[in-house]
Formats: sequence, structure tokens, C-alpha cells
Amino acid sequence: MVIMRHILFLYMAFCKRGYVKKAVTHFNEMPKRGIQPDEITESDLKHGIVQAKRVQIKHVGYEQESSVIKEAVWDRVGSVGPSSEILVRIAESLSLNSNMEILIEAVALEKLKENAEQAEIITEVECIDKLIALVTHMHRRLVLKKQSQTCSPVLMPPDFICPLSLQLITDPVMVASGRNYEQAFIKKWIDLGITVCPKTRKTLAHTLSIPNYTMEALIANWCESNNVKLPDPMESTSLNQVYPLRATEVKKLVEEMKSTSTDTQRAATAQLRKMLLLHFLSNIYNNKTAIANANAVEPLIHVLETGSPVAKENSAATLFSLSVIEVNRARIGRFGSIQPLVDLLGNGTPRGKKDATSALFNLSLFHENKARIVQAGMVDKAVVLLANLATIPEGRTANAQEGGIPRLVEVVELGSTRGKEHAAAALLYLCTCSSKSCSVVLQEGAVPPLVAFLSKNNIISFCMLEAQVLLSYFRNQRHGNAESD
Repeated sequence: MVIMRHILFLYMAFCKRGYVKKAVTHFNEMPKRGIQPDEITESDLKHGIVQAKRVQIKHVGYEQESSVIKEAVWDRVGSVGPSSEILVRIAESLSLNSNMEILIEAVALEKLKENAEQAEIITEVECIDKLIALVTHMHRRLVLKKQSQTCSPVLMPPDFICPLSLQLITDPVMVASGRNYEQAFIKKWIDLGITVCPKTRKTLAHTLSIPNYTMEALIANWCESNNVKLPDPMESTSLNQVYPLRATEVKKLVEEMKSTSTDTQRAATAQLRKMLLLHFLSNIYNNKTAIANANAVEPLIHVLETGSPVAKENSAATLFSLSVIEVNRARIGRFGSIQPLVDLLGNGTPRGKKDATSALFNLSLFHENKARIVQAGMVDKAVVLLANLATIPEGRTANAQEGGIPRLVEVVELGSTRGKEHAAAALLYLCTCSSKSCSVVLQEGAVPPLVAFLSKNNIISFCMLEAQVLLSYFRNQRHGNAESD
């Protein structure tokens, strides 16, 4: 019950101005009575206070620290806050040395405030508000200290930092509030019986945490792009301890995936089962390299090319998971995964398309794979997607805001015939629905490549007709502007 010792000390020092040795003993005995830290009530506090007053204990150490806290809170009203030296002394005296301990303290204080508000004890609410402000200063000091200690010259995205550890997340999990945390830290938080989100301070609908592999990939990609060393995952609570994967087990899975059966349906079911198992195992960090080293990539690509729709989904998801590791990206690309992934992006199920996109994004970070992705027709499929999205207002807005127009003009100039057709169609939708987008398209120099494209192609397609309409639209716009002048 270290948590309650800190809170009770602060509470007694300010709200009741008494001494707390007996009260601390009382609160230390609370777990024996089945009372958890977040279940403290006003009656519990009052009982502790009565016990302290009854024996009239005078504890010199607490008295000294009480005066320090008084200086930090009461004597600095209206200022920028207590000095760093005062905050350090308070933190050391209360053993609040980590960010998690400070946040636990803050949550407990907020619970005390809620109890005081319900009892309509205004003086205690004001007192606790000042204590919350003090703990908030302690939290900010620790955040600034962590930032100053970082070795990276690049500012890390805030979403990549665990709110509990204040470090780069290596094993991200998502809780019910939608926030991501380092698995080891949020597990410890929940194991303490705390059922609120550390970041939002809202009660969690449930205490389950879900591995966030997309976040894991984003963090790994950011680290590679910014030459930041990705820390090793925390082994204390890693799934690697629970599900260590031996090389022999991986090889057995791979060999079974290669086998065929006369019973097509049975073979497909067995293949799917093995795919699901391999997908699960690949999500464990230390197993990613082991799976790739066991020559599992080629069978995965074979399933991606010939498997059932669901098997293809799981194959793409597994390749995405494996591609988080830098060394695996080269291997996956060289074994011919790009084309089937691009094909899945065009013809797969919604989940398959999502996993194929994620895998291709990871693979594109390896230089050799960039040309392979272009050769596989990824650009054309992306342009088709942009053209389809341009038919709705939300799609046009996103396209313009995310800088899609210069890319579309570039495709009209340098892309394949099919890519140019669909890029022209997308630009037509954007221009006819927004004069601002039309101005941007003209500024990007779309007219010369459109004219060149139409002059070199005698076969008229629907998209080429749209390119002609787009040029006509530009001419009409110029004539309209000239007449208005």
C-alpha cells in the first residue's frame, strides 16, 4: 500500500494538519479488509485521522516534509510553480521516482477529490486541488528531464512515447480508451487494480489490452527513417517468454505448408489452419527473424498466389508482420512477393487489401523494392483508387489536403498509359468541383502533359475522353476569366 502512504501523508499534512503514523498503519491494513487503492472512501480517511489524533503522534520526518510541501503549495500561489529543487526533495521523500508512481498518485488524489466533492467539503476539495497541481508539476518536471536525457537529435512523435514509461514504445498494446502503451507498463498498472486510463483518466470499459502491430510497424519505420535505434522489447512481460519458437517448429510448419493433398478441401483447411498459426507466431517480436530464417517466405508467397481468399489474407498479414524487421524486407522482396501483394491490393478482400497495403509500405522502405513495386503496377492501382475517391466530396478534400494533385500531374506526365488515363479522370473530378483545386492543377503544369498524352494515342477510351473534357474545361475557364477582365 505504498500508494496510500503517499496520498495519506499529503492529505493529512494539508487538510487536517495532523500526524499520520497511526493513520498510515490503518491504511496499510486496508488490503486485509479487501479495500483496493481506488476504493478509498471519506469514512476511511476520517477513521485514519481519528486514529492519528487519538494517540497524538508527532513524527519529526513527516513534520519536516509537511513544511516543504506547504512551501511548494501555499507560499507559491500565483507563481509559475515550485522550484525544481523543491520538487526533487518532495519526490525523494515520498519515493515518487518514476512517472508511473506519480501518475498513480495523481489518480488516487483525483479519487479523494471526487469523494470530497460528493460530501460537499469545500475546504478539502480546495486542498486536494492544490495537491493535484503539485503532483502535476512533478510529472512535468520528470517529462522535461526525460526529454533532456534522450540521445536522439530528432523529436519523437508524441504518440510513439508511452505515457507511463516516457520511453519509445517497443511492444505497443491498445486499451479500451484507444490509447497505446508499453505492454509491460500498462499490465503493471492494471495489475495494481487501477481501472482508469493513465492518459485520459477515464474509467476503462474493460481491462483487456490488444497488441497493436500497425503501431509497432510505424514506430519501426520511423526509427529506420530517422536513424534512431529501436530499443529491445521489454522481456519482463514479453510473449516471447510464453511462446518461444524453436527453429525446428518453424521448419515443420513450413514443410507442412509445402505438402499437397488429393483432398482439395481438406488441404485448404489444413493450409488455412497452418497459416493462422504462423500468423500468430509471427506477431511475437523475436520470432519474426526465426520464421524468415526457416525459409518460410517462399511458402507464404505461394499461398498468396494460389490460396483461398482467407488464406491470402493471413499470408499478407504474416508478410506484413515479418517486414517490420529491416533484414526481412530484402528477403521478402527478392522472393517475388511484390506482384501478388499488388494483385491482392486490387482484387482481395477488404482485410486482404489492408494487410497488402501495410506490407507494401514496409517493403518500400528497402530501396531495391521501390522499383519492384512500380513495375508490379502499384502506381496504376493507387491512381485508380485516387480516381475512385475523387468521386465523393470527402475523397476530393483528402486528396487536395494531402498533396495528391502534384502526384497526379506527375503521373499524367510520366506514368503508364493506364495510369495517365485514370490520373486525368481524377484531376477532372477535382477541377470541376473546386476552383481552388483547378488553380493548383494549372499551377502544377498539367496542360502540356495532357496535350502530349492525347496527341500520342489514337485509341479513344472513356478516360481519354475525360482528359479531353479536362482540357476543354481549362480553356473555358481561361475564356471566362478573360471576359470578366
